[in-house]
Amino acid sequence: MKWTFENAKIKGRIILTDSLHEDVGLLKDKTLYKFIWVSSGEVELDIDHQQIILKEGQLVPLSHLHHLEFVRVEGVCYTLMFNSNFYCIHGNDHEVSCNGLLFHGSSHVLTFVLSEEERRKIDTLTGIMQETCVTVTWMKLCAKLLLLTGDSVWADEIEKSAYNALYGSVNLHQNPENGGLPFDSYSPLRANKRARFIGGFQKMENGTFFYGCCAAIGAAGTGLFPNLHLLRAGNEIVLEFYTQGEIKFTLQNGHPVTIRTQTAYPYDGTIKLTVQTEEAEAFALKLRVPGYCRWSEYWIDAEPVCRAEHKETYIRLERTWNSCSSITLCLDLHPRVVCDPRPENVQSGKQFIAFCDGPIVLARDARINADVGMPVTFVPEAFRIEKSEDFGIESGGNYLVRTGRDETSRMIDYASAGATWNEASEMECWLPVQKT
Repeated sequence: MKWTFENAKIKGRIILTDSLHEDVGLLKDKTLYKFIWVSSGEVELDIDHQQIILKEGQLVPLSHLHHLEFVRVEGVCYTLMFNSNFYCIHGNDHEVSCNGLLFHGSSHVLTFVLSEEERRKIDTLTGIMQETCVTVTWMKLCAKLLLLTGDSVWADEIEKSAYNALYGSVNLHQNPENGGLPFDSYSPLRANKRARFIGGFQKMENGTFFYGCCAAIGAAGTGLFPNLHLLRAGNEIVLEFYTQGEIKFTLQNGHPVTIRTQTAYPYDGTIKLTVQTEEAEAFALKLRVPGYCRWSEYWIDAEPVCRAEHKETYIRLERTWNSCSSITLCLDLHPRVVCDPRPENVQSGKQFIAFCDGPIVLARDARINADVGMPVTFVPEAFRIEKSEDFGIESGGNYLVRTGRDETSRMIDYASAGATWNEASEMECWLPVQKT
C-alpha cells in the first residue's frame, strides 16, 4: 500500500505506506518527516545507529535529519511522511510539539505508546474503507449519470454497490454491536469485522441517544435502488434491474401495464418476465445486459431463441405486446477473478485478489473458513468458481473457489459475510496472494 498526495502549487507531499522498508528510493529521501506506527507484531529499527524495537501500538516520530534503516520487520507497520512544504513544523510548533521536542528537541529517539482510543483514531487512516455514506452518495451520482447519458455502465455500478456494500451494511438482526443503529458505517474489504466504528457519531442534546451519518443516509440508498428499476422516455420503457416482484406503470396513452419478474437473480442468470396489458399495446421495452456478461440470450413466448455472443448493453424489443406476453432472459454471470489494480503491490509482491459471480462479490467468513487473513496460492489455469450447498449459515450464495491446483476456499456473498458483527465472523473480499 502506498498513497501519495501532492500539491503542485506549494510543492507539498504527504505519503502513507505500509512498505517503507521495501522502498529504497523513499527511504533515501531526505526531505520527509516521518511517523512510524506498528499496527501489529514487532519492528526493529536502526535510527542514527541506535537499535530501537517498536512493539504493537508504539509510534516514533523522525525528522528529515534522522538516518533510518529497517533491521527486522515481523508485523505490520505504517509510515506517514510529509515534507515541510506540506506542513511546516516550525510554523506550527504549537500544534505538534513542545518547543520542538517532538522532532528536534532531544538527542534520544522518542517513542510513544498509544492508548486504545488513540489507536482507534489512527486505525481510521488504514483500516476504514467503504463508508456507507460514500456508497450511497456514489449510487446517487451514478443515478444522475445514468439518467443524463443512458449509459448502462452507471447501472452496473449502482447494482454492484447495492448488492454488496449497501445491503451488507443493513442491520437485519438488530445487532447491538453498533448500538443497534439500522446501518453499519464501514464495510471491510481486507480481513476485519463489521461494526468497528460509528461514522459521524453524535449524541443527542439530552444525552439519551446517539446517531451517525451512515445510519441516516443508508435508508436513502435502499429507497434509491428499487426506484431505478424501471425508467422511461416517452413510450420507451427501460428495465434496468431484475428483482423478484412486479412493477406497475402507465403508458403515454394512460393505459396500465404490469411487468412481473420471476428470478433468483443475482444468484442465477435466468429471468422470466411477464408483460400484462388490458389490451394489445405497442411500445419499446429495453432490457439491460450487465457489463460483466460475455453473452446473453432471450426468447419471447414460443418464438426462436435470440443469442448475442458479443457485448450488448441493452436488448431493445419494439413490438405490439399481447395482453399477457412472456420473455425469458438468460444472462451469463461470468464467474471471474479481479486482480490487485495497484502497481506498487504488483511490484512489491504484496498482491491481493478478489472473486465475483455476476454482480456479487465473494467473501471469506471466519464462520466457515478459518483461513481469513491468510494468503492463498493463485494459479490462473486452475481457477474455478462453483456454486455449493448450504454451509450452515444464513447467506444469499455459497461458493467453492478453487485458487490453486489443490487449494479451495469456501466463500459466501459479501452482503451476508460478517453477519455477527464481531470477530466470530471476521471477513474479507480482498485475499492476500502467497508469494511464489
